[in-house]
Amino acid sequence: MHEQLKPWKDCGKVGLKNFKELLTLKGKKAAQREIREARQQAAQQKNQLKQKLYLYLGAGFIGLLIWVLGGGLLENTKLPAPAEQTAFDQVLAAPEQKHTLTVYADFQCPNCRDEALLLERAWQIPKFSRYTTLIYRHFPLDTHAHSLTAARYAEAAGRQGKFWEMHDALFANQTLWSGLADTESIFLGYASDIGLDLEQLRIDLEDQTLSDKIFTDTRGGIKAGVRATPTLFLDGKMVIAPRTLADLQKLLSTTEGSP
Repeated sequence: MHEQLKPWKDCGKVGLKNFKELLTLKGKKAAQREIREARQQAAQQKNQLKQKLYLYLGAGFIGLLIWVLGGGLLENTKLPAPAEQTAFDQVLAAPEQKHTLTVYADFQCPNCRDEALLLERAWQIPKFSRYTTLIYRHFPLDTHAHSLTAARYAEAAGRQGKFWEMHDALFANQTLWSGLADTESIFLGYASDIGLDLEQLRIDLEDQTLSDKIFTDTRGGIKAGVRATPTLFLDGKMVIAPRTLADLQKLLSTTEGSP
């Protein structure tokens, strides 16, 4: 253990000049130690804050990111851009396409339900459906217990040419199934109602490529900047989700090439 010098008692031992230098040296070391301790404390507080942010603010998106990247999809799968239509997309094609509206959504998200019901109404009106192609992309958040299962049922229905029928049934009845512990029977009921082959549906639900498609949608959304649902892109540009038919009409009319 190093001996500690007592200022005035040890002054005669080391000489006044040397003693002052020693005090200066000790003061610098003490200051440096205090700085190190302060930095360590600040780093600890920063890490604690990060942990809280991840826990409380990022629970949905951070969990989603881990879930997607940990899902065995780290291979070089091509991720479609929002305005890019692929052979695997669920699409309502416009006969005289001028625009592409791409929706990233979660079947258990209440705001997504409202947006879906609005778009369902809009696509019954020729001025919307005639000129604007609608693409649905999956973005199920892990904060919703049944969102991935719902996405799988919708994709499986799509293999029988009835994605949009299942899409409409899931959103229209969201409040009925979102609080259930098990949704299998009610989802099978929707499948039966829209005329699906249930045996083929069960086979398709077990197909890994069906899940791969959902994960690819989600990864593409993350790459494009999607952080919440619903997120909409008009001709590849992220836009504020319209709440009314008037909002939708205004959105389309402010875009170059609108009808």
